[in-house]
Amino acid sequence: MSAAMPSDDMLLQWLDHAPARLEEYLDANPDGYDRLDRLTALPAGIVERLSDALTVPDGLALRINAAVSGNPERRDAVRTLFDGLRSTWAVGGLLWNDGEDD
Repeated sequence: MSAAMPSDDMLLQWLDHAPARLEEYLDANPDGYDRLDRLTALPAGIVERLSDALTVPDGLALRINAAVSGNPERRDAVRTLFDGLRSTWAVGGLLWNDGEDD
């Protein structure tokens, strides 16, 4: 481990504003990954709530297909909806990653 250990605040600043510096630190200090995981982990209650909200209901694809089957207007409406969601997700990903690819 290097002589100077950055503070938790510094690690989080590097995460947001200096990813190259953070990567350099983590390459030299593999234990830093555990620290970073602890600093960025969501509380268990939030994880549970998000899990419920983000879980796809069983049979959703089958119900959507049955609802739009044989009805071109419904099919087009669902396609438009999902195209919009895909675009929103892509923009969110760009904002979240500051335009950097993983």
